[in-house]
Amino acid sequence: MLKKILTLCVLLCSFVVMGSTTSEAAAKIKDMTWGVNKQNMLRIVLDTTIPAKAKIKKKGMDLIITVKAEPPSSRKMKRYVPPNSTNIRYIVLEKEDNDETVLRINLKKDVPAGQYKLFNLPKNVGANRPPRVVFDIPNGVLRKEVAANNNKGEAVYKKIIPTYQVVG
Repeated sequence: MLKKILTLCVLLCSFVVMGSTTSEAAAKIKDMTWGVNKQNMLRIVLDTTIPAKAKIKKKGMDLIITVKAEPPSSRKMKRYVPPNSTNIRYIVLEKEDNDETVLRINLKKDVPAGQYKLFNLPKNVGANRPPRVVFDIPNGVLRKEVAANNNKGEAVYKKIIPTYQVVG
């Protein structure tokens, strides 16, 4: 009987030790890319090793996106300036002290909360894409205008020349 209790205690202790040493790996940002589409939306994409939580807050003229992931080790933290943007002055990817990365977007003018969007995209094995944190914001004017000479009343976009520049 004592042998069974001792064996059970040894077995339980080994599970406790094994459980405390194995922990979930922290997410890491592998790459940052951005580009502007035909509708003049700037999309910033952070590729991560595993899905990462992200939140956004506005502080003055800065949009601060905090991502629960380590920054890419190969990239120096520097400024990116989207070309032809009437809303965004610059973008900076910064490391925080607590294994978090901050994406700071400095605005030239106020952008209402309903015009930008932060979301996650899952890993896409078929397209060979990792999990991603995505942020969309207007690069300039997005409002639809109704053409005066359009008798059908269809909405048309102002003429915008896209830049399609990607940094990565």
